[in-house]
Amino acid sequence: MLTAHGDSHGRRAQPARRGDGKRKQQILRAAGEVFHEKGYPAASLDEIAGRLGMRKSSLYYYVSAKEDLLYELLIAEYEGAAGRLREAMANGDGIACIERFIDLTIGHQIEASNYRVSWSEVDTLSLERRTELYGISQHLVDQLERIIAKGILEGEFRTDVSLRVVVHSLLMVLSAVDAHYERATATDWCVSLFRAGLLPAIADP
Repeated sequence: MLTAHGDSHGRRAQPARRGDGKRKQQILRAAGEVFHEKGYPAASLDEIAGRLGMRKSSLYYYVSAKEDLLYELLIAEYEGAAGRLREAMANGDGIACIERFIDLTIGHQIEASNYRVSWSEVDTLSLERRTELYGISQHLVDQLERIIAKGILEGEFRTDVSLRVVVHSLLMVLSAVDAHYERATATDWCVSLFRAGLLPAIADP
């Protein structure tokens, strides 16, 4: 539960975002497109405003600086990933959960490929915001590690795997998927890769 000092994931409380309606979502989408096309450093509020047919001064009702847009896009990306993992966990444990998370994530990566910002851009944010984003990403990593650890204890997964290596490899592979891939093909490839790495080998009869 959110408090004045932070939430259950250790995040500090942030001021309410201005304009959380349809127009704000349009602004974030346009900002994501510009950041994706030009990179965050080269992007400008003028171009974002122009893409929406509005004046730069009008953007200041919603944000106080370009960094606010990047911050909210990255927050949304990680909150979305956490939501996809919760949906996958409702699908079952172990490999069923991992497979569903892969499919949901690849679907998002392909759909959002034209406005999804790179995690590497987090280094341009303030220390406070970087700390919050690292906390959110670590919470996702911790959840995935618990799922795999449970599978190991229950005998579904190999016992010689490194939780950290598996989870970071999974997230890195998924982050590389974009609109150049067909969803079913990319999902099948990623699932096969991680099945081979996680499931115990079946001995020949």
